[in-house]
Formats: sequence, C-alpha cells, structure tokens
Amino acid sequence: MKANERKESAVAFLLSALRYYRRIGVRVQAVMTDNAKVFQSKRFQRVLRQLGIRHETTPPTPRE
Repeated sequence: MKANERKESAVAFLLSALRYYRRIGVRVQAVMTDNAKVFQSKRFQRVLRQLGIRHETTPPTPRE
C-alpha cells in the first residue's frame, strides 16, 4: 500500500502488484483485504471486476 492510503493509491498498488505477478507467471484470481473503506471504494471494486478478480475480505476483528 502507498503512504497516503487513498483509493487512487490502492488501485495503483494493486495494478503494480498484478504487473509483477504477471511477469513471474502468476495469475491472480483473488485479492484478500481488510474491510477498510479504501478497498470498498467503487473505483477499487470496478478495477477488480474489470480484471475478473474476486475480492475477499478478512472477518472483522472484535473490539475489546
């Protein structure tokens, strides 16, 4: 993730990671994130949908 944790940065990081994995021959089928707003943004979701990548999220952590 980039330093500012904005939706634009999340998408840029995702695309960068996907390029890296493609270069080494790995086909990404799913991405797992927490439930942060940046990963729930319409832009992030749209990119995943356009690329045919499933988005999985971790279960919420109970607060004590």
